[in-house]
Amino acid sequence: MILMSDVCAKNILSVFAIFLLVLNLIVPLGALSAYFCGCLFEFVSIRAFYIVIALLAVALTVLSLKIKSADGILKLILFLLTPAAILNAALVLLGCGDVCAVVSGCVCAGCCCYLTVKYSGKVLRAASLTFASLIILSVVFIALIIHVFGDLSSDTVVSTVYSPDGAYRADVIDNDQGALGGNTFVDVYETECLDLFVFRVLRKPVRVYAGDWGEFENMVIYWKDDGCLVINAEEYEMHE
Repeated sequence: MILMSDVCAKNILSVFAIFLLVLNLIVPLGALSAYFCGCLFEFVSIRAFYIVIALLAVALTVLSLKIKSADGILKLILFLLTPAAILNAALVLLGCGDVCAVVSGCVCAGCCCYLTVKYSGKVLRAASLTFASLIILSVVFIALIIHVFGDLSSDTVVSTVYSPDGAYRADVIDNDQGALGGNTFVDVYETECLDLFVFRVLRKPVRVYAGDWGEFENMVIYWKDDGCLVINAEEYEMHE
């Protein structure tokens, strides 16, 4: 009975570990695929997603307290899981301002590191943690670059105008470059997207207008019809 319970616990741990690995690969693989396809990849609720993977990682850690050893398949999963979780945490750290999502991503990465250290053999453990360390060093370097140069420019959406049929939206953007001045941009998005419940994939916006900094304050922008945007009396046709 004890043996069966241990085998069952190991099977549950393996299934949950595979599920957690898949969830941690969604962000990097989804963003990379969308980039090469000329699309944007975004979550419906990034906070909810990262809370779920954090809770799953904590549940795995608690379950692991009852299991002393792991088989080869679980060791291989954990070998892949730690770098994936740290990469996932790094992406949310660099690209998301939601503190809850960042903390959840870090909790998940910490739990995955613990599981790898506990169950993986010396070779897999060393390789996995080496990959993870390289990712951490890369994140520190990128964060340093962003800290030094990231404040030179910031974009703020000051207004949004939807086409009559709702197929397009035009975002008026204030691009502030500090002492260098800035620009006023108008980006047009197609509102239709591929909605996959957790995340959505949509086409990249088209920049139809670039003007002087502060120009948005007196800008006259409206939709003449479903496919024609008017900016300061100049018409911009949308094409399929």
